[in-house]
Amino acid sequence: MNNGVTRDDVLMGVCVPAACTHSDVQQFLADVFASERNVSLEALLVRVDEDMCQTQEPFELDWLDAVFIAIICVLCTMLAVSSTYDVMRARCKKQKDSEEKSLWHKIILTFSIPYNFKRLFAFEPSTDGLDCLYGIKSIAMLLIINAHSMMYVLGGPISNTDFLQWFVQQPLSAILNSNMLYVETFLFTGAFLLVLHFLKQLSKNTSVNLIQVFVLRYLRLTPAYALVALAHATALRWAGAGPLWAARAGRERARCRASLWANLLYVNNYVATDALCMFQSWYLAADTQLFAAALVLLWALGQRRRARLWALLALLAVSVGGCFVDALLRRHDPTILMRPKDVEDLPTDDAFVNAYVKTHLRATSYICGLLLGHWLHDFLESGRKLSKRVAAACWALAAGAGLAAVFSVLVFYWPFRAYSRLDSALYAGAVRLAWSACVGWTVFACAAHRAGPVRRVLSCRALVPLGRLSYCAYLVNGLVGLRGMGAQRTPIHVDALSLIKAYVSDAVLTYAAALVLSLLIDSPMQALSGLLAGRGRGTKEESNTMQNGTKFIDNVATK
Repeated sequence: MNNGVTRDDVLMGVCVPAACTHSDVQQFLADVFASERNVSLEALLVRVDEDMCQTQEPFELDWLDAVFIAIICVLCTMLAVSSTYDVMRARCKKQKDSEEKSLWHKIILTFSIPYNFKRLFAFEPSTDGLDCLYGIKSIAMLLIINAHSMMYVLGGPISNTDFLQWFVQQPLSAILNSNMLYVETFLFTGAFLLVLHFLKQLSKNTSVNLIQVFVLRYLRLTPAYALVALAHATALRWAGAGPLWAARAGRERARCRASLWANLLYVNNYVATDALCMFQSWYLAADTQLFAAALVLLWALGQRRRARLWALLALLAVSVGGCFVDALLRRHDPTILMRPKDVEDLPTDDAFVNAYVKTHLRATSYICGLLLGHWLHDFLESGRKLSKRVAAACWALAAGAGLAAVFSVLVFYWPFRAYSRLDSALYAGAVRLAWSACVGWTVFACAAHRAGPVRRVLSCRALVPLGRLSYCAYLVNGLVGLRGMGAQRTPIHVDALSLIKAYVSDAVLTYAAALVLSLLIDSPMQALSGLLAGRGRGTKEESNTMQNGTKFIDNVATK
């Protein structure tokens, strides 16, 4: 079959004396299989890389391990002190207003577990209809976890590889195979909220200080990101064991130690891609670069509405054309296909490194988000109403566009289908537009009060904490999946039930770890950045500008 999902790639583990080298084991296995199957060595490929071999190592710590442990100890101490202070303060019936308003009081509370737990679940329904973004982001994050879970299963040892050939051709598998679109949802919503808040500031004749916004964004997003990346470079090594542990966790540890600096500068999707730390971290780099470019563009055009609109439309045309031309000229898949040889180690996949993670090839959804924010702002300012007939027609078109975007990926899994550059180019150029149209109309309809039950479901209070944990969940999901795949000791028999079990397990563990990360550092940094914005010098308007910058950051971080 020619869908790229083969049945002759088999992973297995074997115990040998520690004196054997990886080349010794490779030759030994090749001889054994050749004699057992009566085939020539030319027809059989046995590969045993050096990082596939491991021996029992003593527990040793280096300076980076010590730094990570020290940071965790400091954070835990701050949590304990802050939480104790918060509990004791709550028990004290008499509390002076001056103490409640003091800066030190607010700073100490930022690390309080009860305080941040309440903030996580706090919810006040808004009248603008944008509460639906909590639901959109929650569902998108759950679908991303689902796709990552399947990726880790397919990248590990499987006993019934014939199941994969059948599964990827089933219509429902397209939901798992469209992971790229779910990530596009976050790019779209981040851009939408950025321009919407920016235009609201302009309508109030309030300027936006770019330097302050960039600094606040970096301080808001980087601590949790850096802590997880540091965990990949240190603690991951001791988080498990198994035949694949050195090849999976050991390789990830080496990459993070080599390119951690690129992650912290948000350039790791262009620099040091041969040692990509945290495969999903490309999104943060791309989003940060697009955020900076969009904010500068909006600031430069200012109140010139027509120029802003035409500039965004021109950039959209360039982005779509760029995706089409790139896929047409270069022979690679238009997205990441769920094939074991590709998803086993994504940072070595050509399509992933040279196309999937590049900002200039992921700008379409971001620009669509900017356009939607522009149009929705004008629509709300005009006071116009959307008729039910127009809304119904748009819902039909949006649903069709969304279904086409999701299920069109099945074309690339058809058996005996020859690779076509034109098909790949058309898919790469159009799929993000179609998905953005679907998500964009959903957001617009909710804001225009034409979403009915869709808005009620997406604005459900139960989805609010999941939406706020999306950023942390995205960060820790790689650790959860990598640990599970690396610790696998025997091939598994894959079926629909095992995939569901793997997904549910990964989702529960991911959000549990996300909650810990949020309480440990992410929520405190959000509160501290808010205090920093409130302490801005100058007029009240200038202070509001910094607070608006904090809103930008929280929106990008899916809060």
